[in-house]
Amino acid sequence: MRTFLIYLAVFLCVVAYIFSLQYVERGKKIKLLETEKTELNSKLNSMEKEIENYNQKQLEASNTIEKVREVIKHVKEPCDCYHTSLPADVARLLHDNNKK
Repeated sequence: MRTFLIYLAVFLCVVAYIFSLQYVERGKKIKLLETEKTELNSKLNSMEKEIENYNQKQLEASNTIEKVREVIKHVKEPCDCYHTSLPADVARLLHDNNKK
């Protein structure tokens, strides 16, 4: 009976040791995954900011194109755009938009 209790105690110690090793490894994996999650969240936030900036610039460009179209509609004399300069209204509008 005594040897049985000794074997049982050794077995329980081995089981406790294995569970403690698994607990430590699981903790390391959790910390690693949390670090990875934090990095991915920061990358996602920076990408969302880039998308927002891109959309803002695209909206500004679209507005500028619409303004240029409106100005060109009201130009009284047609021009040959390859051989003459831009009308003053269009040049001023583009110059003002470049300052922003």
